[in-house]
Amino acid sequence: MLVLMTRTVYLGTSSNWSFHGQILNLVHQHIRKSPLPGADLLFDGSAYDLPWDGTRIVPESNTPVIPSIDYAIFLINAVKFHCAQLVHLFDEDEFMANLHTFYSNAENRAWKGSLWYIHFLLIIAFGKTFVQHKQHAPRPPGADFFVQAMQLLPDTNRLCREPVTACEILCCISLYQQALDSRNAAHVTIGQAMRIALAEGSSHSMLSMILLR
Repeated sequence: MLVLMTRTVYLGTSSNWSFHGQILNLVHQHIRKSPLPGADLLFDGSAYDLPWDGTRIVPESNTPVIPSIDYAIFLINAVKFHCAQLVHLFDEDEFMANLHTFYSNAENRAWKGSLWYIHFLLIIAFGKTFVQHKQHAPRPPGADFFVQAMQLLPDTNRLCREPVTACEILCCISLYQQALDSRNAAHVTIGQAMRIALAEGSSHSMLSMILLR
């Protein structure tokens, strides 16, 4: 346990997170002869500053500009290149068919209420993190697309109507949260994906494909 400001944080006894904190504390004690202040450690959800306060309201002024279809395909291919061998984030045939349908009528507001559109925003967010130059900024590349996807995400009842797509979406969210150092949120999100899959009677092989690849 570590008391951080007014909050007690459980690091775990064998996690990389715990090990990292212990090493930093030992080095600080050796050099400064005092324990490392808790405020000097970055804990869950504090590595990046997402432009979102957790509300589900989607201000029109904050809606990110959808890229052209050529650039969208480029970003999707970047996600495939970096992630496809490790995790399953989307079914390529179905996803790309919907992509071309979407761009043929992108003004149709019905898309904004679909799970595919949320899935699309998440994949674009991932693509931007892979192709944009690294920079020391509090906001990660693609954050605006991720935030809009989270604002549009429906409740569990709606997700369960399309369980496979819902699991893919939740896996995308969980992986993005993990990349942002939001471990607790990632753990809860991937747990929701697993439970939706189990509730829908998915086999262990399907669970492995969706959650682990």
